[in-house]
Order: sequence, then C-alpha cells, then structure tokens
Amino acid sequence: MRAPAPVPHDAPKQKPDVSCSYILMVQHLIERCLLLYMDREDCVKALAKYARVRPVITNTVWKELEKENKEFFTAYSKHRASRSVQVFSEALEEATTRLCAQSLDCPEALRGASDAPLQPCEYKW
Repeated sequence: MRAPAPVPHDAPKQKPDVSCSYILMVQHLIERCLLLYMDREDCVKALAKYARVRPVITNTVWKELEKENKEFFTAYSKHRASRSVQVFSEALEEATTRLCAQSLDCPEALRGASDAPLQPCEYKW
C-alpha cells in the first residue's frame, strides 16, 4: 500500500460536506421547533445546544424554508404574536387570581369579572 501523497501547505482547504440527509434532519428539527412556537433565534440556540447543529446551517435551512413557504411563515408569525398575547393574558389572570386568593382586600372586579376594568388590590399589612 502506498502512503497518501503529501498535501502542500498552500493547497485550499476543503469545506466539510453537508449531506442531503443532514439538511433534511435539520429541516425536521426546525419543524419540531415550529411546533413549539419558537422563533428563528430560539430554534438556532436550541439546535446548537441540543443537537449540535452549527448556527449557520440552521439559519441557512430556515431561510430556505421561509423562501419556499412564504405564506406559512407569514401566518406563523401572526399566530405566534396572537399566542404570545393569549399566554400573557392567561398568566396575568392566573397571577391576579392567586394574589386575590391570599386573603387580601381585593375588589370584585379582580375576582373574575373580565369585562370590568382592573383595579389595584389594597394591601393590608
């Protein structure tokens, strides 16, 4: 057997090959992130941390998906925004309920009448 020929120091370095199956795997992982209502930044961070996918790969695949599915990503962005408002409203309602349940002198408007304007609770120390 012959030893491989030495590579000159000035020879261009080859970039690592990214296979089609690897790109499809990244696409699948991005789709799973979308199911969890992640934005691109969160998805990039998650794939880098948990799947060891380089951010440049995730960003490239995400951008290509956006190009190919403009209508979906427009609707997805709107849905994420409305879901954020919904989640915030639910968290606020839950926090208000817990606060009022702590034997505070709290107006009835905070005890569940959603159409009444919110009033601050009066703390009695």
